[in-house]
Amino acid sequence: MLRAEGLLIFIMLHGFKFSTNDYNIFLLFYLLAPIIQSGFNWARLFYFDSKKLENKWLHQFHIKLKKGVFTSSIWIGLTFWLMSLILAYLYFHKILLINWLLLPFFLLRSITAYLQIVAFSRRHYYDVLISGLFVFASIILIRFINLSLYSEFSIVILGIALSTWYILKPKIRALKTINVVPQILPFYQWAMELKNNKNPIKIHFLKINRKISGKVKNIFLQLLANKCSACKISKTLFLCYQSHQANNLLNESWLAKNSNGIIINYSTPSIHNNRQNALEYLFNINKSVHEHIDYTIQLIDKFHKEFPEGFYLNLEKKPKSKENTPPFNLSKNQLNELFYQLIRFSHSPLATSKSIDFFVTSTHENRRFKLLFTIPKKIYTKNQAHMWLKMVRRHNLSTMINSR
Repeated sequence: MLRAEGLLIFIMLHGFKFSTNDYNIFLLFYLLAPIIQSGFNWARLFYFDSKKLENKWLHQFHIKLKKGVFTSSIWIGLTFWLMSLILAYLYFHKILLINWLLLPFFLLRSITAYLQIVAFSRRHYYDVLISGLFVFASIILIRFINLSLYSEFSIVILGIALSTWYILKPKIRALKTINVVPQILPFYQWAMELKNNKNPIKIHFLKINRKISGKVKNIFLQLLANKCSACKISKTLFLCYQSHQANNLLNESWLAKNSNGIIINYSTPSIHNNRQNALEYLFNINKSVHEHIDYTIQLIDKFHKEFPEGFYLNLEKKPKSKENTPPFNLSKNQLNELFYQLIRFSHSPLATSKSIDFFVTSTHENRRFKLLFTIPKKIYTKNQAHMWLKMVRRHNLSTMINSR
């Protein structure tokens, strides 16, 4: 609806009286068509960024991106308006009255373009359509009334303003994607689901052979996801749980029939009568971890003592905050990998990546990342890092248990 350069020329033709002034306005909009189109198309660049941040655990990063781009959209709109002003002056050697009306047009159109892209990426399709209808209705309206050219253009600007107001906060619930095939869940999403389960459950612990090909492993993991609610802790460790009343429980005979030798270790504890017992069992999976950190300050102090060459960032503060450890120089590729490793940690808290020079872990509360810790691989061993990863995971689960 906002790709309106052709519609604007239609508006000009609708009120066209073949006067010199009208001809100049028509010619102006014809010359400005590429600028008007660019004033909308730039917002498409942020579709995939918004889509990547769709995960609920990354909502805080989406909010920061949205605020930053929203502010930038105002300056982008102002820039395109100045370009139109310069072009009009160079061609006509004067500033036309319509140029001043183009100021709110470029500003509102730039803002609305980005907001519509964000809403579309979040599957608020009906809100995008309704916001576009405001613009379309304003164009239909001027077809049936007889006003001056400037008045008609003002009505179109009003329609864009209403569109901006509506899409600023989507009113209709987003359409949900339907996962026909069950999937292996991210670890903390799985733990949250387990916490909210009120039925007696049985937890299964599985370790798979890392030498098995990816295709065979994926087939088994799909069977496992169909059988129970499962999550990935690391490349070889998996957890799953079932309701005790399930008709087809996971057991040794089922694994022997369907795993094709993938499973190298399998254990199952006693049945847990409530979610509290189940989550407490998760704390005791790794017997080597005995210490529980209750406070963020204590966690930071312990990190400084054990990893003096590492650095941490408080993701709720500005990067240059005094609370943050100044990080060593990172390339753009390392920064990108750092972010993706943070996402990996939320999915499988003990997984590591060979493509990055440090281990990454993070604390979080209420689905918000709080502290980001990085441990250089060249200085510290994998066992040291894994002890820290397990401790942070334990801290996060403790926070989850105590939260409402």
